[in-house]
Amino acid sequence: MKIVYFDMNAMIRLKEDGELRGEVTHLLNQHHLVAPYSSAHLEEERHRMMEEQAAYIAFLDDFTQMWELRPIDDPRMCVLMQEPSLLCMERVKKDGGVSVTDDVEQADLAFMRRIREDEEAQRMSAKELSSIPPNQIFEKMQHGDLYRQRIADFHRFWGWPDDAVRHTFDEFRHQDTPKTGYCRWNVLERYIATMMEFLNAIPYHQDRLEKTKGSMTHDITHAIYGAFCDVFVTDDKKLSYRLKALYHWMAVPVEVMGLKAFRERLA
Repeated sequence: MKIVYFDMNAMIRLKEDGELRGEVTHLLNQHHLVAPYSSAHLEEERHRMMEEQAAYIAFLDDFTQMWELRPIDDPRMCVLMQEPSLLCMERVKKDGGVSVTDDVEQADLAFMRRIREDEEAQRMSAKELSSIPPNQIFEKMQHGDLYRQRIADFHRFWGWPDDAVRHTFDEFRHQDTPKTGYCRWNVLERYIATMMEFLNAIPYHQDRLEKTKGSMTHDITHAIYGAFCDVFVTDDKKLSYRLKALYHWMAVPVEVMGLKAFRERLA
């Protein structure tokens, strides 16, 4: 069964446009595809009024048929299961919506501000960087000091005695983390956060800096769950470039496309 992951922007558009939702639902059923939700879809809604949450949860359960992507502590790291999204929302509220990406959030924000303020460190303009295809950006940047600093920080944080400049998705399935209290999912989460933050910081199809603390954190969480799917659907063009770069670098066979392209592909 192929899995299609819709990011939050796409989900909200489907929620608000009944005709579009009906068309997409028909296509999913016709091609035997499943479109699950994740905790990332609920973290962004947990502070809304109860009435708004109830309407959103009802939509989510109906559209996803209660299929959820759930992290687990074994080499699979994430599994597909059926559960009412209200139960996931309760876990999100209980946990406070905090993930391992928050452990170093302030350091990451300082890192990003410093790079953007230092024109010499950037070496290339945002326009020049953004002209590089997603499947080439990491290859071109991996030997720079900025990238090596971030990957070294990642290895140091997790206690990995490793000087590798990249890690593929499959590595996280088979390598345990020596850091007590964390599992493979946590390490994968931190690695993807590191790579996504690096792309946004250098800057490659960057978001506005003021978006970083809120929406960018959710973009990263969606990117993590999306790695376990076959198709990632988003109409955020900047995010799509960074996702294509990330998934290529990690050898993740996920196809990233917009909602229109997805509909045209299946029509």
